[in-house]
Formats: sequence, C-alpha cells, structure tokens
Amino acid sequence: MMSKVIQMRRARKLNALFGQEFTSQKVVLEMFDRKLQVDGCPLYAVYQAGCVALDARLRGPSGERAKQNISLKKHGAHQARHRKTSSPRNL
Repeated sequence: MMSKVIQMRRARKLNALFGQEFTSQKVVLEMFDRKLQVDGCPLYAVYQAGCVALDARLRGPSGERAKQNISLKKHGAHQARHRKTSSPRNL
C-alpha cells in the first residue's frame, strides 16, 4: 500500500512538471522531437503515443514532416469559443 502512495505521489509530481514543460512549447511536437524518456509520467505516456500517431500521419513519401508549425493551442481556443457561442442540440 505504501509503495502505491509513493508511486502516485511521483506520478503527480511528474505530471505537474510535464504540464509546465508542455505549456512552454512553441509547437506541439517540440518535446517529442527532443526524444525525451520520462518513465513514470502518465501524461507524457499519453502525449508520446499521440505524437507517434501524429508524426506518422504528417510524414510524406520523402520522410519529411509535412507541416512543422502545428499548434493545437490555437485550435483548442477556437473550439472553446465555438462551444460558448453555439447552442446545444438534441437536449
């Protein structure tokens, strides 16, 4: 039981550090491109899996990434504004 508490505490700290690093990025794949290895950080594991899939989709036949300046932050802000102004459907 004590080992689970220690594991959860460590994961919480690593997730907080990941959040700080992620929000300081200029592009979404910046940390992925640095090929960091962060064992024990649940958020990084999800981020890395998403980046692997995104990177595979962005690579063209030449192996080059199609678009370097991908930003989900701008897209997310647009969606948040859209949710505020759109009316709920099928309630």
